[in-house]
Amino acid sequence: MAQALNSDFATEVNNFITICEKNSVDLTLFYKNLKTLDIKSVKTKMVTSTPFAGVYDTNQNTIEIALDGIDHECIYHELFHIASRRKTDTHIYTGFSRNNTEYSVVSGTAINEGFTELLAGKYFNKNEGYQKEQCYVSMLSEIIGFEIMERLYLKGDFDGLIDEFSKYVSEEEVYLFIDFFDKYSYYEMQKDENSKAYIQICVNILTKAYKNKLATQNISAEEKRNNFLYFITDISNVCFTNKNTMQKNIMPAPKRTFVQEAFDELQIDYVENEDGTISLKNPLQQKVLTKENK
Repeated sequence: MAQALNSDFATEVNNFITICEKNSVDLTLFYKNLKTLDIKSVKTKMVTSTPFAGVYDTNQNTIEIALDGIDHECIYHELFHIASRRKTDTHIYTGFSRNNTEYSVVSGTAINEGFTELLAGKYFNKNEGYQKEQCYVSMLSEIIGFEIMERLYLKGDFDGLIDEFSKYVSEEEVYLFIDFFDKYSYYEMQKDENSKAYIQICVNILTKAYKNKLATQNISAEEKRNNFLYFITDISNVCFTNKNTMQKNIMPAPKRTFVQEAFDELQIDYVENEDGTISLKNPLQQKVLTKENK
């Protein structure tokens, strides 16, 4: 019997299997990794001086859960890492992260953690971590499609994500997004102001990708305008907190110059203000969207 099924977390592991199978979640990689999975309890788990409820070591296939006041159910996030781990001779893929084991270079951590939390929320109503990463990955799923992303994630298909994202922006921009999203996530964790510069570029790429996706859709100009407004308003102004309430004005909007280009292309009416902001004439959103970064 696998160690994980005979551990202090056996109840949660079995519940994970039951819920996932009930919802036809692909557990091919999970069952493969479960054979050698080791789950350990620790007093406190620190990563770069930050306390974590749980951590998954992709190299050792080991989960460590901190038990000092932490609910066992944080393990569902870690179990989704198990369900998406794929190892080759040169890389370990975990969902949307890629670890080059020869050079110890990891890419895609922010996308991976954000989407992992979205899955924990979808199937177990447990998605209290990586709140900002969840927001941006939610917007990415608006572009690629949540079901497509879930399928790729559970296969550890990093390259498949690149291919899907590259349908709407260049491959160079995709890799730039992944790199800068990782940097943003790291600096945010350190409460470093450098995070703002990285996420600004990520937002520009997301907005460009969504605009390009709209161009491929056989829908009316009005639908394209409304969908675009909905998309950039979500990026600019909305983030879900762990209480599922809305928190305003914590996301940067796309730069004014780019938004103007998109607005002109989609024939969206706007007013340019003296202070460098743009206000919409559209009655759906009578608010200032963005300010030019100088």
